[in-house]
Amino acid sequence: MRIIDRKGMLFGMINVIDFLVIIFFISLSPMFYFGYRIFKQNPPEVKVQAQPERFIMEEQSTSSENKLLAQLATLEKRMDSSLAKLTGRINKLEDEIKKNR
Repeated sequence: MRIIDRKGMLFGMINVIDFLVIIFFISLSPMFYFGYRIFKQNPPEVKVQAQPERFIMEEQSTSSENKLLAQLATLEKRMDSSLAKLTGRINKLEDEIKKNR
């Protein structure tokens, strides 16, 4: 008796493709089982910190926010000045092009 006969049956009982599909689904079952167990776990408890530490963290964040805002303000001024320069150059070039026509 052959393992796969002329009709494509495995041991003369089941089609090879059907057998592979069954093996595929059987191999997926551990993945679904452990995935279910991982996601079914209760979430860890979150402990609230004492308020003095919380206020210190807020003060640090506001000082760092102020530094960032100051840097953004200087960048905005630099960008405005460079855009004004570029706009002036573009206007000069446009005037020169109009004169040359």
